[in-house]
Amino acid sequence: MVSAVAVPAVELRTAEMRKVLPRQVRLQDAVSNVGKAATLALALSRGDAAVAGRCLEDRLAEPRRAEFLPGFEDVRGAALEAGATGLAIAGSGSAVFAIARSRPAAEQSAKAMRDAFG
Repeated sequence: MVSAVAVPAVELRTAEMRKVLPRQVRLQDAVSNVGKAATLALALSRGDAAVAGRCLEDRLAEPRRAEFLPGFEDVRGAALEAGATGLAIAGSGSAVFAIARSRPAAEQSAKAMRDAFG
């Protein structure tokens, strides 16, 4: 299992991106994120790219930060179509990463992500 990374041509400052996060979250969203984080750790330790990719869904930060990344949904679609098993925003959003089963799939996903960001 390998990952692909793309850096958008957008500078997002961590302090500003923290401000867009909700002060309160729904219990079911918090439980989902914690469960996916725990499963992600297990999937990564086992090298299971399929499960790891499914665990990248974030119900708390990503929905709010994605709007600051023009074309984010197109980037996600391009990465998945190119062979990634999942995609997420890294940190405050200055980078996006994907998980793939192989180096060729990661390279194809990285190219697709860069192309989609334009």
